[in-house]
Amino acid sequence: MRPKIYLLPGMAADRRLYQNYTFEGYTVEVLEWIEPLKNEPFDAYARRYSEPINTAEPFVLIGTSLGGVVAGHISQYLNPELVVLISSILHVGELPKRLRAFRYFPLHKITPFFLVKHSIQMMRMINGGAEREQLKLLHQMVDCVSPHFFRWAAHQMVSYQRKEFRAKHYLQIHGTLDSIFPIRYITGITHEIDGGNHFMVIDKSKRINQIILDELDKLEIK
Repeated sequence: MRPKIYLLPGMAADRRLYQNYTFEGYTVEVLEWIEPLKNEPFDAYARRYSEPINTAEPFVLIGTSLGGVVAGHISQYLNPELVVLISSILHVGELPKRLRAFRYFPLHKITPFFLVKHSIQMMRMINGGAEREQLKLLHQMVDCVSPHFFRWAAHQMVSYQRKEFRAKHYLQIHGTLDSIFPIRYITGITHEIDGGNHFMVIDKSKRINQIILDELDKLEIK
């Protein structure tokens, strides 16, 4: 029996992030971000966000960046067969100190949102790797991000406190050039992508897709 795959995008992304991924023979559903309620805690949001998951059948969670963090959180109270984190973190110990500093200097809350979007786009261009069409896609996804969601998600990310990761099987796929979550802080890495940056889910999609497919083939589900 093959598990259903749920894909969780990154913070400034949507289902288009995974448009080059193929999971032939698997049922796949993208969990699009929902708007947070006013002052909604992370745990309450994750539980609302995970409501579409059918726990009566085996399932797998695949999340990129923030999506990986949420997938790890969901695995604390649901029971996925496998959790895949791409360019993401397992626990607060892997969160760089410079990001934790935003808990006390919350520039993400007060900076005009058009400047936030511009900085994200510039960061993606500076990181390199992606081709022109891939950068165009990344920029289009940023343009569709809700300011309320982004500010809430950024605050939850820099304030994240989970100290342990609980899942019976997981993959942590991380790039050697990730500037958001530098690899030197990553303690549970299972697959290192040489030359991969924080946006490698796009330009390294073929390799990452194959790593996931190989691991899915190993799952033994009764």
